[in-house]
Amino acid sequence: MYHTVAAEYENGHDPGTVLMDGIFQRLIELGMVIGQDTVSGDIDAYIHFLEKQENTDRLQERVAENLVLFAHYLENPAYRPPFQKLAGYLRDSGFMTLPIYRTTLRTAFESLESYAMREDRKISSFLMDLVLCSMNIRTEEYREIDRQAGLTEEEKEAIQEEEIQLLLRKYFSIRRLPGLLRDFEYLKAHYPYAYQSVQAIECELKEDPRRMSKDSLKQLMKKDGGTRSYYDHLYTELYESGTVIWNSDTGSLRHTGKKLGRNDPCPCGSGKNTNIAVEGPII
Repeated sequence: MYHTVAAEYENGHDPGTVLMDGIFQRLIELGMVIGQDTVSGDIDAYIHFLEKQENTDRLQERVAENLVLFAHYLENPAYRPPFQKLAGYLRDSGFMTLPIYRTTLRTAFESLESYAMREDRKISSFLMDLVLCSMNIRTEEYREIDRQAGLTEEEKEAIQEEEIQLLLRKYFSIRRLPGLLRDFEYLKAHYPYAYQSVQAIECELKEDPRRMSKDSLKQLMKKDGGTRSYYDHLYTELYESGTVIWNSDTGSLRHTGKKLGRNDPCPCGSGKNTNIAVEGPII
């Protein structure tokens, strides 16, 4: 069917833009599902097709749906270059003119970067979690759609949980200084879309890290109902292994896991020895 319709299209007969787009969608997805090596060529053909089309609202919607669909197969590294080529064409050509679909396109690049970050040994588990939580927070465009469409209670709970997870990492962020600021610089240089998702957090940390930590904790306790000691313990469980953290209950620094020597590198990322870098409470 594809070859028949494609031939009609090439011969100047319009079988319908939406119909053609649907055929490309099925063709590319089929290649991804069964592992064919034709995906790259099919993406090239799809881009060639889009170059000849008027980017109507309906076609933008279809293309955005295709991006979301194809992103599900990015776990296979072979499909990332053609996916990036498609996303790059849509970005560089300005194909997505509606804000909501520009957001979808940005999310496509974020998905690509998230896979690369998981394989990057310079990306800590904390930084990865912070980025993913920031990416999950819905944009204002999506929030407006949610308000218009109405959300189920389950969807509202899911969004609230995403907000709680981000607040949790913002509260934790002060414990990662000053190394976290250098991590942001690395993100900016290598993963620009991921960096955009945490840029506001970087600004808050540079301006007043203690205030950001306290404000995040206040919101966290209001939304989640936990206590500061509970969240401090949670940080230990999630990220700490033989490091030094601030104990808000006792008002002091404490060691956990393997005890650090005075001349061991401080886990804060300063590059200094523990006895030099750790001078007192951070919150």
